[in-house]
Amino acid sequence: MRGFNLAEFFGVMVGDGCLSNTGKGPGSGKKYWIYICGHKLDDRIHYNYLKKLIKILFNKEVKIQERNKQEAIFIRFSDKNIFNTLVNLGFPVGKKYSLLKVPFWILNDGYNSIEFLRGLFDTDGSFILSKQHKKFYYYPRIEITTKSYILAKQIKHLVNNLGINCSLNKKREYFRLEIAGNKNCASWMEIIGTNNEKHFIKYIYSLKL
Repeated sequence: MRGFNLAEFFGVMVGDGCLSNTGKGPGSGKKYWIYICGHKLDDRIHYNYLKKLIKILFNKEVKIQERNKQEAIFIRFSDKNIFNTLVNLGFPVGKKYSLLKVPFWILNDGYNSIEFLRGLFDTDGSFILSKQHKKFYYYPRIEITTKSYILAKQIKHLVNNLGINCSLNKKREYFRLEIAGNKNCASWMEIIGTNNEKHFIKYIYSLKL
């Protein structure tokens, strides 16, 4: 297992996280919320990893909670220091989609870029098998979608710089990044990897086809 890095957590936040604050100032009970949300079943094991990651990075104990009607699992806590750290590192407060981008401390560092891509893939990415020209699902693809064109271009740049072929196209209001084929997916798993068991299981299954 690779990880336990701040750049990986930043990728997690870009994928499934947000920052918000409530209250107007001193004495108002102002809260500094960090929130990450995923699928209750698919992401259960990964959220146990995220709980451990937050403890290691920030020495913060957090709880994993559920919304049964929405099939959602989430981590939500208030911490001013962690909140400000993420803001200072370049994460936007509030509605993030048009403001998301890869900050320079990740963009210009090879190790941090790998950790960031793993955190993003584990939260906002998919490992998919398609039929292509056969009658059964066999052809592997890794997909990441975002509403931010700037972020999509930066991700493509990071992936291509690792020697992995990555395409970018637009579908409705989303920009989709695709890493297609056995060779490219194998390179992703070897160089970047995953800490989300659901992706790893699908990848191992694809190797048997």
